[in-house]
Amino acid sequence: MSSPDSPAELERTIASYNDAWNAQDLDLLLSFHAPGMVFENHTAGERAEGD
Repeated sequence: MSSPDSPAELERTIASYNDAWNAQDLDLLLSFHAPGMVFENHTAGERAEGD
């Protein structure tokens, strides 16, 4: 088993996040974020905060 911070594991996490985003799976997307998180899309100039 690889470390959660290994490059391969990080690539899997990013791919899973992208898949959830593209599927508009809000429950899965929320599982990637901690309470009080701040998400910033610098390209679109959007920001989301909160629980």
